[in-house]
Amino acid sequence: MGFSKTDLMKIMKTSKEHPTFFAEKVLGDKLWKKQNQIINAIQHSNVSVASCHGAGKSFIASRIVLHAMSVHPGTQVITTAPTNRQVKKVLWKEIRTGHKRSNIPLGGKVLTQELQVDDDWFALGFATSDTDQFQGFHGKRILVIADEAAGVSEEIFNGIDGITSGANSRVLHIGNPTSRSGRFYQSHTVSDNSFIKFNISAFDTPNFDKTGITMEDITDGSWEEKAPDPNKLPYPQLITPKWVRERYETWGIDSALWQAKVMGNFPQDEEYTIIPVYIWKQAQVDEKKPIVDDIEDIRIGIDVARFGSDQTSLAITIKNRLTEVHTIRNMDTTEVSKWVDRIIRKRFNRYKRWKQVLTNVDTIGVGAGVEDQLKNTFNYERVNGFKVSQKAVNYDKYLNKRAEMYWQLRQGLKEGEYEIGVHDEEIENQITAIKYEFSSNGQLKVESKKKIKKRLGESPDNADSICMAFYQGKRERKKGSNGLLTAWK
Repeated sequence: MGFSKTDLMKIMKTSKEHPTFFAEKVLGDKLWKKQNQIINAIQHSNVSVASCHGAGKSFIASRIVLHAMSVHPGTQVITTAPTNRQVKKVLWKEIRTGHKRSNIPLGGKVLTQELQVDDDWFALGFATSDTDQFQGFHGKRILVIADEAAGVSEEIFNGIDGITSGANSRVLHIGNPTSRSGRFYQSHTVSDNSFIKFNISAFDTPNFDKTGITMEDITDGSWEEKAPDPNKLPYPQLITPKWVRERYETWGIDSALWQAKVMGNFPQDEEYTIIPVYIWKQAQVDEKKPIVDDIEDIRIGIDVARFGSDQTSLAITIKNRLTEVHTIRNMDTTEVSKWVDRIIRKRFNRYKRWKQVLTNVDTIGVGAGVEDQLKNTFNYERVNGFKVSQKAVNYDKYLNKRAEMYWQLRQGLKEGEYEIGVHDEEIENQITAIKYEFSSNGQLKVESKKKIKKRLGESPDNADSICMAFYQGKRERKKGSNGLLTAWK
Protein backbone atom coordinates (compact mmCIF):
# COMPACT_ATOMS: atom_id res chain seq x y z
CA MET A 1 0.00 0.00 0.00
CA GLY A 2 1.44 3.38 -1.05
CA PHE A 3 1.28 6.53 1.05
CA SER A 4 1.55 10.10 -0.12
CA LYS A 5 3.95 12.48 1.60
CA THR A 6 0.94 14.22 3.17
CA ASP A 7 -0.37 10.90 4.51
CA LEU A 8 3.01 10.03 5.97
CA MET A 9 3.29 13.43 7.66
CA LYS A 10 -0.15 12.95 9.25
CA ILE A 11 0.81 9.46 10.41
CA MET A 12 4.05 10.76 11.90
CA LYS A 13 2.26 13.62 13.68
CA THR A 14 -0.35 11.29 15.15
CA SER A 15 2.33 8.75 16.08
CA LYS A 16 4.36 11.41 17.88
CA GLU A 17 1.37 12.49 19.94
CA HIS A 18 -0.01 8.97 20.47
CA PRO A 19 2.65 6.25 20.86
CA THR A 20 -0.04 3.58 21.13
CA PHE A 21 -1.29 4.54 17.67
CA PHE A 22 2.24 4.05 16.34
CA ALA A 23 2.59 0.63 17.96
CA GLU A 24 -0.78 -0.65 16.83
CA LYS A 25 -1.33 1.00 13.44
CA VAL A 26 2.21 1.46 12.15
CA LEU A 27 3.93 -1.58 13.66
CA GLY A 28 0.79 -3.72 13.73
CA ASP A 29 1.20 -4.75 17.36
CA LYS A 30 -1.39 -5.30 20.06
CA LEU A 31 -0.36 -3.76 23.35
CA TRP A 32 -1.97 -4.55 26.66
CA LYS A 33 -2.76 -2.12 29.49
CA LYS A 34 0.60 -1.73 31.25
CA GLN A 35 2.53 -1.75 27.99
CA ASN A 36 0.38 1.19 26.87
CA GLN A 37 1.08 3.00 30.13
CA ILE A 38 4.84 2.44 29.85
CA ILE A 39 5.20 3.61 26.24
CA ASN A 40 3.21 6.74 27.07
CA ALA A 41 5.08 7.48 30.31
CA ILE A 42 8.54 7.39 28.70
CA GLN A 43 7.55 10.32 26.46
CA HIS A 44 7.75 12.79 29.34
CA SER A 45 9.68 11.10 32.16
CA ASN A 46 12.27 8.50 33.09
CA VAL A 47 10.63 5.13 33.71
CA SER A 48 11.57 2.11 35.82
CA VAL A 49 9.74 -1.18 35.29
CA ALA A 50 10.07 -4.10 37.71
CA SER A 51 8.45 -6.98 35.91
CA CYS A 52 7.63 -10.62 36.41
CA HIS A 53 8.94 -13.24 33.98
CA GLY A 54 7.31 -13.41 30.56
CA ALA A 55 5.43 -10.09 30.64
CA GLY A 56 6.80 -8.83 27.31
CA LYS A 57 9.24 -6.37 28.88
CA SER A 58 11.84 -6.61 26.12
CA PHE A 59 9.06 -6.38 23.55
CA ILE A 60 7.75 -3.08 24.88
CA ALA A 61 11.32 -1.76 25.22
CA SER A 62 11.90 -2.54 21.54
CA ARG A 63 8.71 -0.68 20.56
CA ILE A 64 9.86 2.33 22.57
CA VAL A 65 13.12 2.27 20.58
CA LEU A 66 11.34 2.07 17.21
CA HIS A 67 8.89 4.82 18.20
CA ALA A 68 11.64 7.19 19.35
CA MET A 69 13.68 6.57 16.20
CA SER A 70 10.66 7.09 13.93
CA VAL A 71 9.07 10.25 15.33
CA HIS A 72 12.05 12.17 16.74
CA PRO A 73 14.65 12.88 14.00
CA GLY A 74 18.15 13.13 15.43
CA THR A 75 17.44 10.74 18.31
CA GLN A 76 20.31 8.67 19.66
CA VAL A 77 19.25 5.46 21.43
CA ILE A 78 21.65 3.39 23.52
CA THR A 79 20.57 0.01 24.88
CA THR A 80 22.63 -2.02 27.30
CA ALA A 81 22.29 -5.21 29.33
CA PRO A 82 24.53 -7.36 31.55
CA THR A 83 25.44 -9.81 28.75
CA ASN A 84 25.81 -9.65 25.01
CA ARG A 85 23.29 -12.49 24.66
CA GLN A 86 20.64 -10.34 26.32
CA VAL A 87 21.43 -7.44 23.99
CA LYS A 88 21.69 -9.38 20.73
CA LYS A 89 19.24 -12.25 21.12
CA VAL A 90 16.55 -10.66 23.26
CA LEU A 91 16.04 -6.90 22.93
CA TRP A 92 17.63 -6.41 19.53
CA LYS A 93 15.90 -9.46 18.13
CA GLU A 94 12.62 -7.74 19.01
CA ILE A 95 13.83 -4.48 17.44
CA ARG A 96 14.86 -6.21 14.20
CA THR A 97 11.59 -8.14 14.01
CA GLY A 98 9.43 -5.06 14.67
CA HIS A 99 11.30 -3.02 12.08
CA LYS A 100 11.00 -5.75 9.44
CA ARG A 101 7.27 -6.41 9.99
CA SER A 102 6.14 -2.78 10.21
CA ASN A 103 3.03 -1.96 8.16
CA ILE A 104 4.82 1.15 6.92
CA PRO A 105 8.53 0.95 6.00
CA LEU A 106 10.48 2.69 8.77
CA GLY A 107 13.67 3.29 6.82
CA GLY A 108 17.22 3.23 8.09
CA LYS A 109 19.72 0.40 7.93
CA VAL A 110 19.25 -2.37 10.47
CA LEU A 111 22.23 -4.44 11.61
CA THR A 112 22.49 -7.03 14.38
CA GLN A 113 22.79 -4.44 17.15
CA GLU A 114 22.43 -1.15 15.30
CA LEU A 115 19.80 0.91 13.48
CA GLN A 116 21.42 3.70 11.45
CA VAL A 117 19.49 6.54 9.82
CA ASP A 118 22.11 9.29 9.72
CA ASP A 119 25.43 10.18 11.37
CA ASP A 120 23.63 11.72 14.36
CA TRP A 121 20.47 9.62 14.16
CA PHE A 122 20.94 6.04 15.30
CA ALA A 123 20.29 3.31 17.84
CA LEU A 124 22.87 0.80 19.04
CA GLY A 125 23.18 -1.84 21.70
CA PHE A 126 26.13 -3.20 23.66
CA ALA A 127 26.96 -5.01 26.85
CA THR A 128 30.11 -3.85 28.57
CA SER A 129 31.59 -2.62 31.81
CA ASP A 130 33.66 -0.06 29.89
CA THR A 131 32.09 3.32 30.59
CA ASP A 132 34.08 4.81 27.71
CA GLN A 133 31.39 3.36 25.47
CA PHE A 134 29.09 6.09 26.78
CA GLN A 135 31.36 8.92 25.72
CA GLY A 136 30.51 11.21 22.80
CA PHE A 137 26.73 10.94 22.64
CA HIS A 138 25.30 14.45 22.31
CA GLY A 139 22.11 14.16 20.26
CA LYS A 140 19.01 16.35 20.21
CA ARG A 141 17.27 13.61 22.14
CA ILE A 142 18.95 10.71 23.93
CA LEU A 143 17.16 7.58 25.11
CA VAL A 144 19.00 4.97 27.17
CA ILE A 145 17.47 1.58 27.94
CA ALA A 146 18.98 -0.63 30.64
CA ASP A 147 17.50 -4.07 29.99
CA GLU A 148 17.65 -6.63 32.83
CA ALA A 149 18.61 -3.59 34.87
CA ALA A 150 19.25 -5.49 38.13
CA GLY A 151 22.42 -6.90 36.58
CA VAL A 152 23.75 -3.64 35.11
CA SER A 153 26.82 -2.40 36.97
CA GLU A 154 27.14 0.87 38.86
CA GLU A 155 29.91 1.90 36.45
CA ILE A 156 27.52 1.60 33.51
CA PHE A 157 24.87 3.63 35.34
CA ASN A 158 27.48 6.30 35.98
CA GLY A 159 28.17 6.35 32.25
CA ILE A 160 24.43 6.67 31.58
CA ASP A 161 24.28 9.64 33.95
CA GLY A 162 26.95 11.36 31.92
CA ILE A 163 24.96 11.41 28.67
CA THR A 164 21.41 11.91 29.96
CA SER A 165 21.64 15.24 31.73
CA GLY A 166 19.82 17.12 28.95
CA ALA A 167 16.15 18.11 29.09
CA ASN A 168 15.23 15.84 26.17
CA SER A 169 16.95 12.76 27.56
CA ARG A 170 15.05 9.75 28.82
CA VAL A 171 16.09 6.62 30.73
CA LEU A 172 14.23 3.32 30.91
CA HIS A 173 15.17 0.71 33.52
CA ILE A 174 13.41 -2.60 32.91
CA GLY A 175 13.87 -6.16 34.15
CA ASN A 176 13.19 -8.77 36.81
CA PRO A 177 13.58 -7.18 40.29
CA THR A 178 16.12 -9.67 41.62
CA SER A 179 18.14 -7.42 43.94
CA ARG A 180 17.36 -4.96 46.73
CA SER A 181 20.53 -3.02 46.00
CA GLY A 182 21.86 -0.98 43.10
CA ARG A 183 20.37 1.66 40.82
CA PHE A 184 17.43 -0.40 39.61
CA TYR A 185 16.19 -0.91 43.15
CA GLN A 186 16.93 2.70 44.06
CA SER A 187 14.84 3.92 41.13
CA HIS A 188 11.86 2.12 42.70
CA THR A 189 12.20 3.60 46.16
CA VAL A 190 9.69 6.17 47.33
CA SER A 191 12.38 8.85 47.70
CA ASP A 192 13.40 8.73 44.02
CA ASN A 193 10.95 11.01 42.23
CA SER A 194 12.91 11.12 38.98
CA PHE A 195 11.29 7.91 37.72
CA ILE A 196 7.72 6.86 37.03
CA LYS A 197 7.56 3.41 38.56
CA PHE A 198 5.76 0.29 37.33
CA ASN A 199 5.51 -3.11 38.99
CA ILE A 200 4.10 -5.89 36.82
CA SER A 201 3.03 -9.12 38.46
CA ALA A 202 1.81 -12.19 36.63
CA PHE A 203 -1.69 -11.29 37.79
CA ASP A 204 -1.50 -7.94 35.96
CA THR A 205 -0.85 -9.62 32.61
CA PRO A 206 -3.66 -10.43 30.15
CA ASN A 207 -3.64 -14.20 30.64
CA PHE A 208 -4.69 -13.57 34.23
CA ASP A 209 -6.44 -10.21 34.09
CA LYS A 210 -8.70 -11.05 31.15
CA THR A 211 -9.54 -14.54 32.43
CA GLY A 212 -10.07 -13.45 36.03
CA ILE A 213 -7.45 -15.85 37.41
CA THR A 214 -6.37 -14.84 40.92
CA MET A 215 -3.74 -15.96 43.38
CA GLU A 216 -6.37 -18.03 45.14
CA ASP A 217 -7.12 -19.82 41.88
CA ILE A 218 -3.44 -20.70 41.52
CA THR A 219 -3.09 -22.02 45.07
CA ASP A 220 -6.25 -24.15 45.07
CA GLY A 221 -5.92 -25.33 41.46
CA SER A 222 -9.17 -23.79 40.21
CA TRP A 223 -7.34 -21.75 37.54
CA GLU A 224 -7.89 -24.62 35.08
CA GLU A 225 -11.63 -23.99 35.18
CA LYS A 226 -11.08 -20.43 33.93
CA ALA A 227 -8.46 -21.31 31.31
CA PRO A 228 -9.01 -24.94 30.28
CA ASP A 229 -7.31 -24.55 26.88
CA PRO A 230 -3.78 -23.07 27.10
CA ASN A 231 -3.82 -22.43 23.34
CA LYS A 232 -6.77 -20.05 23.69
CA LEU A 233 -5.25 -17.65 26.19
CA PRO A 234 -5.44 -13.96 25.20
CA TYR A 235 -1.62 -13.75 24.90
CA PRO A 236 -0.24 -17.31 24.85
CA GLN A 237 3.30 -15.97 24.34
CA LEU A 238 3.21 -14.29 27.77
CA ILE A 239 3.39 -15.81 31.24
CA THR A 240 0.72 -18.50 31.67
CA PRO A 241 -1.31 -19.79 34.62
CA LYS A 242 0.19 -23.25 34.13
CA TRP A 243 3.73 -21.85 34.45
CA VAL A 244 2.81 -19.91 37.59
CA ARG A 245 1.14 -22.94 39.16
CA GLU A 246 4.24 -25.06 38.49
CA ARG A 247 6.43 -22.40 40.14
CA TYR A 248 4.06 -22.21 43.08
CA GLU A 249 4.59 -25.94 43.59
CA THR A 250 8.36 -25.79 43.02
CA TRP A 251 9.38 -22.51 44.61
CA GLY A 252 6.66 -21.62 47.13
CA ILE A 253 5.40 -18.09 47.69
CA ASP A 254 8.10 -17.19 50.20
CA SER A 255 11.04 -17.72 47.85
CA ALA A 256 12.98 -14.84 46.29
CA LEU A 257 12.35 -16.27 42.84
CA TRP A 258 8.57 -16.24 43.38
CA GLN A 259 8.69 -12.64 44.56
CA ALA A 260 10.81 -11.49 41.60
CA LYS A 261 9.64 -13.69 38.72
CA VAL A 262 5.95 -14.08 39.55
CA MET A 263 5.01 -11.07 41.65
CA GLY A 264 7.39 -8.56 40.08
CA ASN A 265 8.58 -7.42 43.52
CA PHE A 266 12.06 -6.94 44.90
CA PRO A 267 12.82 -9.87 47.25
CA GLN A 268 12.20 -9.09 50.90
CA ASP A 269 14.60 -11.66 52.41
CA GLU A 270 17.80 -10.86 50.52
CA GLU A 271 19.70 -9.39 53.45
CA TYR A 272 20.46 -12.77 55.01
CA THR A 273 20.43 -14.88 51.84
CA ILE A 274 23.95 -16.10 51.26
CA ILE A 275 23.70 -16.19 47.45
CA PRO A 276 20.93 -13.79 46.39
CA VAL A 277 19.20 -14.25 43.05
CA TYR A 278 20.91 -11.25 41.51
CA ILE A 279 24.40 -12.64 42.22
CA TRP A 280 23.47 -16.01 40.73
CA LYS A 281 21.89 -14.33 37.70
CA GLN A 282 24.80 -12.01 36.97
CA ALA A 283 27.19 -14.99 37.00
CA GLN A 284 25.19 -16.97 34.44
CA VAL A 285 26.80 -17.50 31.05
CA ASP A 286 25.93 -19.68 28.07
CA GLU A 287 26.02 -23.45 28.51
CA LYS A 288 29.05 -23.97 26.28
CA LYS A 289 31.70 -25.97 28.14
CA PRO A 290 35.23 -24.51 28.32
CA ILE A 291 38.02 -26.40 26.60
CA VAL A 292 40.02 -28.56 29.01
CA ASP A 293 43.74 -27.88 28.61
CA ASP A 294 44.85 -29.83 31.65
CA ILE A 295 43.22 -32.09 34.23
CA GLU A 296 43.92 -29.30 36.77
CA ASP A 297 41.18 -27.27 35.04
CA ILE A 298 38.54 -29.63 36.47
CA ARG A 299 37.08 -29.87 39.97
CA ILE A 300 34.25 -32.10 41.13
CA GLY A 301 32.02 -31.94 44.21
CA ILE A 302 29.88 -34.86 45.40
CA ASP A 303 27.21 -34.70 48.09
CA VAL A 304 26.24 -38.28 48.92
CA ALA A 305 22.83 -39.55 50.00
CA ARG A 306 21.81 -43.16 50.37
CA PHE A 307 18.09 -43.85 50.53
CA GLY A 308 15.00 -41.76 51.18
CA SER A 309 13.98 -38.43 49.73
CA ASP A 310 17.51 -36.98 49.53
CA GLN A 311 19.57 -37.32 46.38
CA THR A 312 23.22 -37.76 45.57
CA SER A 313 24.47 -34.80 43.59
CA LEU A 314 27.64 -34.50 41.50
CA ALA A 315 28.75 -31.07 40.24
CA ILE A 316 31.54 -30.41 37.74
CA THR A 317 33.42 -27.16 37.22
CA ILE A 318 35.86 -26.49 34.38
CA LYS A 319 38.06 -23.40 34.59
CA ASN A 320 35.85 -22.00 37.36
CA ARG A 321 32.64 -22.45 35.37
CA LEU A 322 29.88 -24.78 36.58
CA THR A 323 29.23 -27.01 33.58
CA GLU A 324 27.21 -29.99 34.83
CA VAL A 325 25.10 -31.20 37.75
CA HIS A 326 24.05 -34.86 37.89
CA THR A 327 21.71 -36.47 40.44
CA ILE A 328 20.51 -39.94 41.43
CA ARG A 329 18.36 -41.36 44.23
CA ASN A 330 18.07 -44.59 46.21
CA MET A 331 21.47 -46.16 45.52
CA ASP A 332 23.86 -47.66 48.03
CA THR A 333 27.46 -46.49 48.21
CA THR A 334 28.71 -49.18 45.83
CA GLU A 335 26.23 -48.15 43.15
CA VAL A 336 26.97 -44.47 43.77
CA SER A 337 30.70 -45.12 43.31
CA LYS A 338 30.06 -46.92 40.01
CA TRP A 339 27.81 -44.06 38.88
CA VAL A 340 30.47 -41.47 39.70
CA ASP A 341 33.12 -43.47 37.86
CA ARG A 342 30.92 -43.75 34.75
CA ILE A 343 30.39 -39.98 34.65
CA ILE A 344 34.06 -39.10 35.13
CA ARG A 345 35.26 -41.81 32.75
CA LYS A 346 32.86 -40.77 29.99
CA ARG A 347 33.66 -37.07 30.30
CA PHE A 348 37.41 -37.04 30.91
CA ASN A 349 39.18 -40.31 30.05
CA ARG A 350 40.64 -38.80 26.88
CA TYR A 351 42.79 -36.46 28.95
CA LYS A 352 46.15 -37.32 30.44
CA ARG A 353 46.15 -38.06 34.16
CA TRP A 354 42.33 -38.16 34.15
CA LYS A 355 42.26 -40.27 37.32
CA GLN A 356 43.95 -37.36 39.09
CA VAL A 357 40.89 -35.16 38.72
CA LEU A 358 40.32 -33.27 41.97
CA THR A 359 37.16 -34.63 43.62
CA ASN A 360 35.73 -33.42 46.93
CA VAL A 361 33.36 -35.95 48.53
CA ASP A 362 31.24 -35.12 51.57
CA THR A 363 32.31 -37.90 53.92
CA ILE A 364 29.92 -37.16 56.76
CA GLY A 365 27.70 -40.23 56.97
CA VAL A 366 27.60 -42.62 53.99
CA GLY A 367 29.94 -40.49 51.88
CA ALA A 368 32.99 -42.09 53.49
CA GLY A 369 32.20 -45.36 51.69
CA VAL A 370 32.13 -43.60 48.34
CA GLU A 371 35.48 -41.94 49.05
CA ASP A 372 37.06 -45.31 49.92
CA GLN A 373 35.71 -47.08 46.84
CA LEU A 374 36.71 -44.31 44.42
CA LYS A 375 40.24 -44.52 45.82
CA ASN A 376 40.63 -48.28 46.33
CA THR A 377 38.35 -49.87 43.73
CA PHE A 378 38.53 -47.32 40.91
CA ASN A 379 42.02 -45.97 41.68
CA TYR A 380 41.25 -42.27 41.65
CA GLU A 381 44.26 -40.46 43.08
CA ARG A 382 42.91 -37.11 44.28
CA VAL A 383 39.69 -37.88 46.11
CA ASN A 384 39.41 -35.66 49.17
CA GLY A 385 37.24 -36.59 52.11
CA PHE A 386 35.40 -33.36 52.77
CA LYS A 387 33.78 -32.72 56.14
CA VAL A 388 31.80 -29.51 56.15
CA SER A 389 31.80 -29.46 59.96
CA GLN A 390 35.59 -29.15 60.04
CA LYS A 391 37.45 -26.01 60.99
CA ALA A 392 37.53 -23.43 58.20
CA VAL A 393 40.80 -22.21 56.70
CA ASN A 394 39.69 -18.72 57.69
CA TYR A 395 38.52 -19.90 61.11
CA ASP A 396 38.39 -16.38 62.50
CA LYS A 397 35.58 -15.52 60.08
CA TYR A 398 33.65 -18.76 59.49
CA LEU A 399 32.15 -21.18 61.98
CA ASN A 400 33.13 -24.16 59.81
CA LYS A 401 34.11 -25.23 56.31
CA ARG A 402 30.46 -25.27 55.20
CA ALA A 403 30.09 -21.55 55.90
CA GLU A 404 33.44 -20.84 54.28
CA MET A 405 32.66 -22.70 51.04
CA TYR A 406 29.29 -20.98 50.66
CA TRP A 407 30.65 -17.49 51.30
CA GLN A 408 33.65 -18.01 49.04
CA LEU A 409 31.27 -19.15 46.28
CA ARG A 410 29.20 -16.02 46.82
CA GLN A 411 32.23 -13.77 46.54
CA GLY A 412 33.61 -15.62 43.53
CA LEU A 413 30.30 -15.25 41.70
CA LYS A 414 29.92 -11.62 42.72
CA GLU A 415 33.42 -10.66 41.61
CA GLY A 416 33.30 -12.53 38.31
CA GLU A 417 35.86 -15.18 39.27
CA TYR A 418 33.27 -17.97 39.01
CA GLU A 419 30.64 -18.53 36.30
CA ILE A 420 27.42 -20.54 36.09
CA GLY A 421 26.93 -22.44 32.85
CA VAL A 422 23.99 -24.55 34.10
CA HIS A 423 20.55 -23.00 33.71
CA ASP A 424 18.26 -24.96 36.01
CA GLU A 425 15.42 -23.31 37.94
CA GLU A 426 15.30 -25.95 40.67
CA ILE A 427 19.01 -25.52 41.39
CA GLU A 428 18.65 -21.74 41.27
CA ASN A 429 15.74 -21.78 43.69
CA GLN A 430 17.57 -24.09 46.10
CA ILE A 431 20.88 -22.24 46.22
CA THR A 432 19.32 -18.76 46.40
CA ALA A 433 17.11 -19.73 49.36
CA ILE A 434 19.88 -20.66 51.80
CA LYS A 435 20.39 -18.22 54.66
CA TYR A 436 23.20 -17.29 56.98
CA GLU A 437 23.60 -15.68 60.38
CA PHE A 438 26.38 -14.93 62.85
CA SER A 439 27.47 -16.90 65.86
CA SER A 440 27.85 -15.27 69.26
CA ASN A 441 31.54 -14.61 68.58
CA GLY A 442 30.94 -13.04 65.18
CA GLN A 443 31.67 -16.01 62.92
CA LEU A 444 29.46 -16.46 59.88
CA LYS A 445 27.46 -19.68 59.80
CA VAL A 446 25.06 -21.22 57.29
CA GLU A 447 21.76 -22.70 58.42
CA SER A 448 21.87 -26.46 58.85
CA LYS A 449 20.71 -28.98 56.25
CA LYS A 450 17.99 -30.09 58.62
CA LYS A 451 16.67 -26.55 58.95
CA ILE A 452 16.85 -25.94 55.21
CA LYS A 453 15.01 -29.19 54.46
CA LYS A 454 12.26 -28.29 56.91
CA ARG A 455 11.85 -24.86 55.34
CA LEU A 456 12.22 -25.81 51.64
CA GLY A 457 10.92 -29.36 51.72
CA GLU A 458 14.18 -30.69 50.28
CA SER A 459 17.81 -31.09 51.27
CA PRO A 460 20.25 -28.68 49.57
CA ASP A 461 22.19 -31.52 47.92
CA ASN A 462 22.81 -29.72 44.63
CA ALA A 463 23.86 -26.52 46.38
CA ASP A 464 26.35 -28.38 48.56
CA SER A 465 27.91 -30.29 45.66
CA ILE A 466 28.29 -27.06 43.68
CA CYS A 467 30.00 -25.35 46.61
CA MET A 468 32.37 -28.30 47.04
CA ALA A 469 33.25 -28.26 43.34
CA PHE A 470 34.20 -24.59 43.48
CA TYR A 471 35.85 -24.68 46.91
CA GLN A 472 39.58 -23.98 47.01
CA GLY A 473 40.05 -23.20 50.70
CA LYS A 474 41.75 -19.90 50.05
CA ARG A 475 43.19 -17.80 52.83
CA GLU A 476 41.43 -14.45 52.63
CA ARG A 477 43.01 -11.07 53.10
CA LYS A 478 41.87 -8.90 55.97
CA LYS A 479 39.26 -6.35 54.95
CA GLY A 480 39.58 -3.22 56.99
CA SER A 481 40.18 -2.66 60.68
CA ASN A 482 36.67 -2.11 61.95
CA GLY A 483 36.05 -5.64 63.15
CA LEU A 484 34.78 -8.85 61.60
CA LEU A 485 31.62 -7.39 60.09
CA THR A 486 33.62 -5.38 57.54
CA ALA A 487 34.25 -8.67 55.77
CA TRP A 488 30.57 -9.09 54.94
CA LYS A 489 30.22 -5.90 52.92
